[in-house]
Amino acid sequence: MKTKILFVDDEEYILKSVNRCIRPLNFEVFLANSTVKAFEILSNNSIDIIVSDMKMPNISGIDFLKEIKKEYSDIHRLILSGHIDRNDVLQAVMNGVAFEYITKPWNNITLQEQLIHIVNIRNSLTNSSIKALINNISELPKNFDVLKQFEEAVDNEKSLNYISSIIENDLSLTTKILQLVNSAFYTGRGISNVQKAVSMVGLNSIKNLIFTSSFMKEDNIKQWQQKEIDKEVRKAVSVNKLLGLIYKFKLNDKIPDEYSTIGLIYDIGKIILIGYFPYRYQIIIKKMKECKCGFYEAELKLGFKKETHQEIGAYFLNLWNFSRVNIEGALFHHNIGESSESLHKALELLVLSQRLIDNKDLDLIRKLERKEKINFGELINELDEN
Repeated sequence: MKTKILFVDDEEYILKSVNRCIRPLNFEVFLANSTVKAFEILSNNSIDIIVSDMKMPNISGIDFLKEIKKEYSDIHRLILSGHIDRNDVLQAVMNGVAFEYITKPWNNITLQEQLIHIVNIRNSLTNSSIKALINNISELPKNFDVLKQFEEAVDNEKSLNYISSIIENDLSLTTKILQLVNSAFYTGRGISNVQKAVSMVGLNSIKNLIFTSSFMKEDNIKQWQQKEIDKEVRKAVSVNKLLGLIYKFKLNDKIPDEYSTIGLIYDIGKIILIGYFPYRYQIIIKKMKECKCGFYEAELKLGFKKETHQEIGAYFLNLWNFSRVNIEGALFHHNIGESSESLHKALELLVLSQRLIDNKDLDLIRKLERKEKINFGELINELDEN
């Protein structure tokens, strides 16, 4: 069955250019020069991908995609934008209104590759084995209701006070969020209330922390599971901090906002395994010890290809409208070459950060927590020698 893609733009020449570009691909293309026409097409066709211009008559592309998100949540949403829109577009992507964006003017080959890549990711996350596995989860974490309320509040541009009150209504979640924020090196002093945490850390980071904390404690979880989850969460927070520092060390630049929280949830699949599939997690750990290999390699040796912690984590992130960067970080951190080319460098540095944390473990984490000066050149050289 062909992938169905809808382009929405009030400029006819843009639609014609897009149509010429996409025609060689195995897609069924729909074109709409207004949002009215777009909704008419959507009501009569099962669209897989929608690409909307940022500036439309009577409604912005962002507001239009917000409506699409509410009514057709399964559709992969992209923004078509000029460079002048970059800040607004990035905010929309980070808040889950769209998964990514295409810049104007576009390169035809790059656009074709981007759309093919989206289809490949969607296919990876809808294969029968991963769906069968996920369907075995009888009940999602209770805090997912809070995550949904948080998303709706952000989409509707509610006040910071209102957004914070959603989190504060769950005392357990509030405690976990503050614990994570204070251990994540976001400020030089402790944060004691949620509103302050939200304002200082940012909505995107808070969403990631709500998502992560949702898996941290369930009613029937055993002590060993809680211990493993706490360890993974602490490691993720440390990896994320280290990623920002190494990015600046290697590239002499501040890590871009869209990559700034990728380290927090790239390995969320492991936490899901610990909480919901503890037997599988235990046999993977046992295999690691037997073959002296990494977690992912052990999964492959056990025959879990296509349903590793990568696919499991990415499936949930996709389900809950996380950005392409977060989804690809989860899905490809062991297969960087399969990710979007623009993500390669960030994922390479993410893996380097993970290796450094694994190699130095608690010693490096403690240095990060104490904000001690770290000689990254020496650390990296030492890692390469080993």
